[in-house]
Amino acid sequence: MAHTILQIDASARRQDSISRQVTGYLAEQLLSHSDEVIHRDLASTDLPLLTQAHIQAYYTPADQRTQTQQELLHISDQLIAELKSAHQLVIGAPMYNFSVPAALKAWIDLVCRVGETFVYQEGGPQGLLDIERAFIVVSAGGTPVGSEVDFNSAYVKQVCHFIGIDEVHIIDVSGSKRDPETLVDFAREQVDRLIAS
Repeated sequence: MAHTILQIDASARRQDSISRQVTGYLAEQLLSHSDEVIHRDLASTDLPLLTQAHIQAYYTPADQRTQTQQELLHISDQLIAELKSAHQLVIGAPMYNFSVPAALKAWIDLVCRVGETFVYQEGGPQGLLDIERAFIVVSAGGTPVGSEVDFNSAYVKQVCHFIGIDEVHIIDVSGSKRDPETLVDFAREQVDRLIAS
């Protein structure tokens, strides 16, 4: 079975993005133990916002969906297929206004689908993905990661648990008073320690 890394980048900045530098470094380090990296750049992917039509299609059995519903779910199906093929997940989640970028929220809404990435059971929802571990790279300016006004890291971690990923690591890339090079070096140290453990 192939070991695949899925690298998700959500920063709106294509250049000079700290989160992109760190996710790239992380995927590169993980690649020595894996076969390939699938890279999904959400900033260059046209992701629709969730609508009533999407929700109706989600809850319609696959063999009963109309052609319109199948077309509506095409990008969602693609994103979920990428997740299902992954052995490890790397998510770049820069903090925008205390939370996640709009593109990352749109991705979450498209991959959290009943019967595909989770199911409802008597004890509550059960994740269906067979991903060994996830790494969430949270870059931020003046908002400390893990603080009471950080609505990013805990949210993305909960989403990972929700779809079945038990082992989730946060890479803290925060601190507006440090220069970008220092921030990236600090993040790389965290990555190296995690991979070595």
